[in-house]
Amino acid sequence: MKGIILAGGSGIPAIPGDVGEDHVRALDLVLQRGMPGRSYAVGGREEHRNIAVVSMICDLLDSRLPLSGARRRELIRFVADRPGHDRRYAIDPSRIEQELGWQARWRFAAGLAATIDWHVARAGVGGNPAPTSVVDA
Repeated sequence: MKGIILAGGSGIPAIPGDVGEDHVRALDLVLQRGMPGRSYAVGGREEHRNIAVVSMICDLLDSRLPLSGARRRELIRFVADRPGHDRRYAIDPSRIEQELGWQARWRFAAGLAATIDWHVARAGVGGNPAPTSVVDA
């Protein structure tokens, strides 16, 4: 399915909007100051529908690596959800915020743009990224 972006179901399921750099800081903080045996949920307090994230990625890529004659959003095709697929994934980061003082530094859109820029800058290193993406929405 070269040149098609697959998104599961309706694209409605909501996912937490988190950025990797914030997670790394959280892990370091938990290792340094967390209580042994205690669990800490890490989240940026942003939630986005899967189709919104897919669309953001398409728009970011179009602005950085335009396709000839098409916009990536036009390549999105919906496929059936897997049986038992969740409609929402949510994170409550209250414990790590209150007990350890952790706060997300990145807004999701800015972190996603930085991630896309990182990958675009390295696209020619070790071969090009695969032209087809599968998003389990």
